[in-house]
Amino acid sequence: MMARAATQNVDTLDIEQRLEAAEDRLALLDLEGEYGFLYDSRQSGPWSELFTEDGIYQGRQLVGMAAQNLVEGRSNLADFCENEPLSGMHFLHVPHFTLAGDTAVGRVHFKFEGSGTNEYGRSQARSVSGYYDTAYVRTPAGWRIRRRITTYLESSQTTTYPYEPTPADLYQRPEHKASNAPYQDKRG
Repeated sequence: MMARAATQNVDTLDIEQRLEAAEDRLALLDLEGEYGFLYDSRQSGPWSELFTEDGIYQGRQLVGMAAQNLVEGRSNLADFCENEPLSGMHFLHVPHFTLAGDTAVGRVHFKFEGSGTNEYGRSQARSVSGYYDTAYVRTPAGWRIRRRITTYLESSQTTTYPYEPTPADLYQRPEHKASNAPYQDKRG
């Protein structure tokens, strides 16, 4: 009878641990679901709250790439979200999580499609795909992002220039010659 009681306690403990792990995974899935929704709808305050107070969002710098974002702290994260120049949507794939008590790491593949108008009134579109490597930590407020690193696999941007007739007098020769003249007319 004593052996059976001990087995039941082990089974109960196992079920409790499995339930806690399942709840943690669901909480992390909810966090990732909120991530794209809040960013895309420009809810910068709630989006920044998904990070720890000193949380970091950064782009991974690969050889030959332009400088990438490095944003640290909730107020800077909120500004980053608020000032995104393109309106768009994240398409997040099912994340992979590895849990270790009150910490976890994850990888989330994504695609982002955005568009907007630049300061000259020209249409811009951007398509980006890649993955996020993320460190999570359990806080009193729930799971939060401690650090997120974006690795880009593909990034393309197009700008559409509207028809703009030349203001130059086509019958007048340029006043100065560019270094690759006669192929450049810088009169406007």
